[in-house]
Amino acid sequence: MPKGDIGDSKPTPLNERLPMSPHKRPMALAVVTAATLATLLSGCGGTDELVTDNAKVSRDDGDITIETTDGTVKSSTDAKLPEGFPADDVPLIDGTIINAVSITESDQRGWTVMITTDASPADAAAEVKAQLTAAGFTVNGTTDAGQMVQLILESSSYQILAGVSNYGESETSVSYTVVPTT
Repeated sequence: MPKGDIGDSKPTPLNERLPMSPHKRPMALAVVTAATLATLLSGCGGTDELVTDNAKVSRDDGDITIETTDGTVKSSTDAKLPEGFPADDVPLIDGTIINAVSITESDQRGWTVMITTDASPADAAAEVKAQLTAAGFTVNGTTDAGQMVQLILESSSYQILAGVSNYGESETSVSYTVVPTT
């Protein structure tokens, strides 16, 4: 069985499974962390701003922006792709965008987009794989746990971690974390 697949007696650390150079791993982790934080906070309405010595966090209805000296994270539940998302290079499954995050750190960018679809997790994972490989991506890893599938893909321009899982009773969520390959 290939290293990192379900059934290993010892799980492979994420930093050994991601096909990116060591300086890209913090960026990918930041994108995933920001997406999670933004998803948790974006359900709150209204407008707020919090300023500390290290960061400025502002919330305007479904949009959250976190600014630090290291970079900026923007999250939205406005059902649109985040600013700068490489839509021409990264095809997405048809569905409803429920969360979008853009992160900028120094000269690096990354994005996370979460979409819901009516397709089953297996069908959605197959469609994501087919769309991305047709667009020139190579699959570098797959974890399939039935109702939850993860795909690691790479092209000459981008690396993608795609996660597919149940979302509620009748929908499936597809999450794309995209970082430049450079």
